[in-house]
Amino acid sequence: MGDKSGGKVAAAMNRLQVVKGLEDVEVSECESCSFEVTLNLAYIEGIWMKDGMQVKSKPNCRISTHGKKHALVLSRVALGDAGLFSFKADGIQTSGRLSVRARDIRILKELEDVDTMERQPVTFTCEVNQVDVDARWYHDDCRIRPGDNIKIRHQGTSHTLSFKSVRPEHAGQIRFTAERVSSHATLTVTELPVQITRPLRVKIAMYHHRGLLECQVSRPNAQVRWFKSRKELLPSKKYQLISQDVYRQLTIEDVCSSDEDTYTCDAGDDETSCQLLVEEQAICIVRGMKSMEVMEPEPALFQVETNLKSGRPPRWTLNGEVLETCSTVNIDREGTLHSLCFTSTDSSMSGPVMFVAGKSRSTAQLMVKERLLQVVRHMDDVEAKENSSVTLSCQFFPSPRVVRWFRGRTALKTSNKYSMRREGKRAELTIHGLTGMDAGQYRCTAGGSQSAAQVKVEGHKNSQDGQTSQAVDIEEDDIASFSCELNYVVANVEWLLNNVRLFSNAISRIQHMGTMHSLILKRLRPQESRITVRAGLLTETTTLKVKERPAVFLKSLEDATGEEQGEVCLHCEVSKDSVTPVWKKDGMVLTSDDKHELLQFGKSMALIIHSLTKADAGQYTCDLGTSQSKAKVVVHDLHISIVQRLKTTTILEGESCTFESHLSHDLEGEPFWTINGQKVATNSRTQLINNGRVYKMTIKDASLTDAGEVVFTIKDLSCRTMLFVKGKRLLHIFRDLLNVKAVPGEDAELNCEITKPGVSIRWLKNGRLLKQSPKYDMSVEKNMARLVIKNASIRDSGEYCCEAEGVASRANLDIRELQHTFARELRDTRAEEKGKVTLECETRRPAKRVTWLKGMVELRSGRKYVIRQKGVVLSLTITCLEISDTDIYMCDVGTMQSRGTADSQKVLILEELEDAECLEGDTVTFKCRICPHDYAGVKWYLDETLLYTNELNEIKMITGGYHTLTFTQLARKDTGTISFSAGDKRSYASLLVRERRPTITKALEDCEAVEGGGLILSCVTSKPCHILWYKDGCLMWSSSRYFASRSGCEARLTIREVCSTDAGVYECSAGSVTTTAVVTVKAIPAEFTQSLSAVEAKEGETITLTCEYSLPGVQFQWRKGFEMIRPTDRFVMKQRKTLISLTIKA
Repeated sequence: MGDKSGGKVAAAMNRLQVVKGLEDVEVSECESCSFEVTLNLAYIEGIWMKDGMQVKSKPNCRISTHGKKHALVLSRVALGDAGLFSFKADGIQTSGRLSVRARDIRILKELEDVDTMERQPVTFTCEVNQVDVDARWYHDDCRIRPGDNIKIRHQGTSHTLSFKSVRPEHAGQIRFTAERVSSHATLTVTELPVQITRPLRVKIAMYHHRGLLECQVSRPNAQVRWFKSRKELLPSKKYQLISQDVYRQLTIEDVCSSDEDTYTCDAGDDETSCQLLVEEQAICIVRGMKSMEVMEPEPALFQVETNLKSGRPPRWTLNGEVLETCSTVNIDREGTLHSLCFTSTDSSMSGPVMFVAGKSRSTAQLMVKERLLQVVRHMDDVEAKENSSVTLSCQFFPSPRVVRWFRGRTALKTSNKYSMRREGKRAELTIHGLTGMDAGQYRCTAGGSQSAAQVKVEGHKNSQDGQTSQAVDIEEDDIASFSCELNYVVANVEWLLNNVRLFSNAISRIQHMGTMHSLILKRLRPQESRITVRAGLLTETTTLKVKERPAVFLKSLEDATGEEQGEVCLHCEVSKDSVTPVWKKDGMVLTSDDKHELLQFGKSMALIIHSLTKADAGQYTCDLGTSQSKAKVVVHDLHISIVQRLKTTTILEGESCTFESHLSHDLEGEPFWTINGQKVATNSRTQLINNGRVYKMTIKDASLTDAGEVVFTIKDLSCRTMLFVKGKRLLHIFRDLLNVKAVPGEDAELNCEITKPGVSIRWLKNGRLLKQSPKYDMSVEKNMARLVIKNASIRDSGEYCCEAEGVASRANLDIRELQHTFARELRDTRAEEKGKVTLECETRRPAKRVTWLKGMVELRSGRKYVIRQKGVVLSLTITCLEISDTDIYMCDVGTMQSRGTADSQKVLILEELEDAECLEGDTVTFKCRICPHDYAGVKWYLDETLLYTNELNEIKMITGGYHTLTFTQLARKDTGTISFSAGDKRSYASLLVRERRPTITKALEDCEAVEGGGLILSCVTSKPCHILWYKDGCLMWSSSRYFASRSGCEARLTIREVCSTDAGVYECSAGSVTTTAVVTVKAIPAEFTQSLSAVEAKEGETITLTCEYSLPGVQFQWRKGFEMIRPTDRFVMKQRKTLISLTIKA
């Protein structure tokens, strides 16, 4: 019976029971919470459920077991995490409800609109009230993802979106969303002006060849215009205007001399210019012009003969002005004979005549003598009435070049008063608005002839009519105006002030317009005057009364503060500079003395108070009579301080030192000096000096016991420092002399460093004392002793010694002649007759003496021979080569000689270069043939750049006198003029490199994308080029969802978060070639991914029903049976992405 009872007890104890069950938990959104269950047995496996669905462990939901305890920890709780959590294990179950309170998220700082330029950095900042929120950035409803150009940062409650360099496609609406709230701003991007990234370069084009000018702009869509000088060029047979990507080209066909000009490419915001130079074969003048002297209007003929028939017309100039064919100038050319004929000459054509053909020119002088002029019809005397007009005329033969008119001795010029006219041989002068002043003698001169006539003017009496001047009453510095009107125009009207005539100046201004006369007076002072206007015999008088204006303060006195023994300045400004102020202190009048300084500069008044004391404090007044200004002066006690403190000093034993201290002001009191706490008094070693505000202590013959703290004290002021005394140093050699080798003629230098400066130094050579002389330069700088032997020779070799107070250092000086050797010998050279040649060699060390010889004759530098030496490179240049210059030349450097042969010869070009045109990446070869075949001194140029053989260029000389230049891997920048130079002969050709059109080597492929996923379209071109992407024929720009990239020849288009609108035909354009692909988008099926689950609850509790749909943001309805539920305080409906919930409150 007992065993049976024990078995029941054991079975009861082994039964699983819940010791501590789950409890309801309420937390705020984004916080963490935990559910814990305690069982009576350990190591029991259990299942966690949420609203009937099993919960598994994941990053934000951690399930753990420790013995009898089971725990579920939720981190960053969201609203969708609310529900009924339960724990099941072997027939037992416990439940607890999780309630989540929604956070009140608000935006504290809204986004701000931004207006900026292209390529500028831009930052948008938005601040919310919560730290941990789910924030996103959008650009026109497209989500923004971070990248190389876009940075998204989050620090605390502040969220930042930064663009390193904005582009026009970034413009639009920027939106920041933080869960349930959002903020908007507008980004406006202004495009940068077009810039010239590679300007035009100076080009040389051959006559009748093609010329090409090219530049590069910053944008492919930039529009440019081409100008020649200031005239715009339009596409034609002559000019081809080409735009390829960012390259802009101007091609000029059949270049002639008129095309040599300045060309400009104008891109609107920027422009670039260059010169086009036209070159042709060299022309020489065989027979030049001769000077001529003729009598006008005889003809003059100039003729020039050249050696070649010029391709371009020559240029004729007279007095520097270019001549062209006209009625008086005939320019003719017959073969190599050029003629210039002046069919009718005059004296103004005298001057130099110049003929220019290429780089050759010829000049002659043209002298044209004048024919004597005669007056055929003289002028007649004239009498006219005042205010009328009169005309004087005379006639010359032949027609004069220049005619001048005089009134007495005064030269006349064309104006409103005088009109001058010429008709063939006749000259006329018309005088308008005659007055009495116009009467007199008038002369007309031309050449050496003249004609004169007398003009008389009948006057009539002036009469006054209309408005007259009125009396004027004004204040000081105002402007007074007077006017008077006459019945007809009179020029000579006079204005008088108190019978003194007035003239126009800075103070008085006199004007008249027609019959109206006026006078304006400025800067008037108090007075009563009489103003008179006089016109002929008539006068009119009025009065001017100027009242004095009272003086006022423009700037009042201001309170001032000073220090005893100092000074203060009281300053004010008044409206008049003629007023005399009265200065007062507390009602007492002040006068100028040593204490008070009264100043006045124009309208500025000042009072300076010197050597301030307490008695100077008080109220000061500046009295103008009509007004006053007051200020208070405060005087503070004198503050004395040490302005220069003692300085730490280090000296040697036995030396002297001085300590010095300066006070800011004189101070009565006894100063104290102490060293290591011991008071110092004046004695044989220590001297104390007091000079006003300067206090000094001098210590002589310092000992080691003097080292320590030095203190200066006077009344309550003190300063301290340290004195360090070092023991005497013994002299010894710190750095010995070193052996020196030198070449005759150089300066040899010996250096020795000792430990003690200022000692006596002796120099010896082989035991003999040396003295300072032009040969030996001895110097001592601090611890360094130096001996320099000038212009050393072999006799200066020997042992040198430096002695100082019993110690010495010795070294040897070895002077030897340097053995020169050649690193590069002279080479035999051939050159063209009348050209020049350079013989060059190189020594291993610079040579002191160099001699050049032709055979056995020594050469001197001059016009024929130019001798140069640059370091170790020695050269001899022979100019104007002749056959007699062929010989053996030697370079003698004393110990060695180098020989070379110079052979002069004449070079001819047998086959000229030919123009070439090719595509990028091609290889092209230029070939030229010369005579003699073995001539090696040739050079190749691209434009003005000398070419050498390298990995892209190959220069060869082929049997038969052929020379070739081969270009490989040609680029567009290689376009230009190729020139071949051999002696003084040149050949030219143009090289035109056109852009190779790209091809598609790997086309786009049709593809299918899943809605919400990503997609990459890629194609490969034959060369890197500018790529454009199109969708259904519309140009695409990079954005948060579309990102176009290029890596070498591969172009990619990345589409993020694919949606149904992304389906269509995509096109990749690489200039003239394109490739297309069709993109289809597979939609996500619309269905419930998580259905509603049955829930049991007690009356009065709050429950939540949750389901999940495959697509976010869909419209939904909740029903109870067949009845639709609407949101109320009891029914709370929420939607978060794909999660939909209904909360039913008690």
